[in-house]
Amino acid sequence: SLSIGNSGAAFIGNNTASSSTAAASLGAATAAAAAAGAGARVVNNVAAQTLSVSGSLGTANVAVGVNNTAKAIADGVNGVTSTTGVTATAKTTATLSAPSAVGTYTFTLFGSNATGVSISAGVTAVNDLSGVATAINDKTASTGITAALSADKLSITLENKQGYDISLTDVLNTTTATNTLTLTGGATATVLGALVGTDSATVGGTLSFSSDQSYTLGTSAGTTLLTGASVGSTLASVASASVTSVVGATAALATVDGALARINSARADLGAIQSRFESTIRNLGVTTENLSAARSRIRDADFAAETAALTRGQILQQAGIAIVAQANALPQSVLSLLQ
Repeated sequence: SLSIGNSGAAFIGNNTASSSTAAASLGAATAAAAAAGAGARVVNNVAAQTLSVSGSLGTANVAVGVNNTAKAIADGVNGVTSTTGVTATAKTTATLSAPSAVGTYTFTLFGSNATGVSISAGVTAVNDLSGVATAINDKTASTGITAALSADKLSITLENKQGYDISLTDVLNTTTATNTLTLTGGATATVLGALVGTDSATVGGTLSFSSDQSYTLGTSAGTTLLTGASVGSTLASVASASVTSVVGATAALATVDGALARINSARADLGAIQSRFESTIRNLGVTTENLSAARSRIRDADFAAETAALTRGQILQQAGIAIVAQANALPQSVLSLLQ
């Protein structure tokens, strides 16, 4: 059978799904006890599991190791895109906020770097974290982490666009050791300070899955990666796209990309169908030509053969007449001799 999907604005776009940011999941903050090890990086919440991806092209399994970063998992998913038709991007976002008091805060920062980078920044007012944001951005080249200060200066959004974990270790206010900062990842906020039970934390990344057609994700273990054992994609259609905000415009770009991919796929399907029609038409044309030739041979006279047959008949007729004439003349000749 021949068919193509509906290409209306409400039926094409970007089919999306995301990893979990609930407590104890990849995207949630996880903390370690104070003095657990100077400079020790806390691991994320991911458990070892098999991630199954069932897309429009087929199904493939991706092995997820314990404490894998979002980047590593996305790389695994993208490694089987040719089999599934599903791609994945990774990004890590965390929020640093709520200094309990002024003073100089120090900590070790990890992003894409394997060796921690020391950060030291002064907080002159509990409602102004600009000094901390500046200190983190000064090390972006080493960590891959950017810090965006909120308009009210009360919080900082940390981001690693590659999907590496964001880790703060050995958080300390050198002015007063009991002072703290709060690191939030997903649904979990962790208060960090040398004397409050936790001084280190890690926030894992978030995975965003995309395809121009629907798909299903599954996991073999728990909810540290997905919100359930099986998660289906949701269509962000062209008809529902909005560019009234930066977030909406960014999502609209992905939606348009998905719609274009779907249209290109439909064009390829139509091209294949057209090729099949053209091949069938050519075959029918050859059959018609052969039938016409056979019909002509049956119904039309062969002029050369008929002319030869006519000539032969005329020769035989003339020969017969001549023989009859000679036969009639013979008795007359005999009588004339007798007379």
